[in-house]
Amino acid sequence: MSRGAAYRKYDSAGNALWTMGGFGPGFGVAADTTAVYMVGGVILPKYSDGGSELWTRALQREYTTAAVAADAAGVYAAVRAGFRHFLAKYSSDGSQLWTQQWDAPSQGISLAVAGDRR
Repeated sequence: MSRGAAYRKYDSAGNALWTMGGFGPGFGVAADTTAVYMVGGVILPKYSDGGSELWTRALQREYTTAAVAADAAGVYAAVRAGFRHFLAKYSSDGSQLWTQQWDAPSQGISLAVAGDRR
């Protein structure tokens, strides 16, 4: 495995089932009923419950991914580029549905994002 963040899935007894990583600094992980989403550096990969890569979406190079969340409606990634912050929503098949953006007074990062379970 190359350098970078590593994500490991454990069963209920604490046994490691699989490990993924090597794609850059790790910023977050989220899961829905069928998959696991991980953010690291400028990519957003989706893995099946069994650890198979289902898809990976590359974000623009100048972005820094900071947070990820998943719900029944899709997956959300909070990212920033300098003073500009973005919130992107993807469908479960990896299609980008929308992006919202705003400017911040400093180069802070978006630390968290959450989906709505309603």
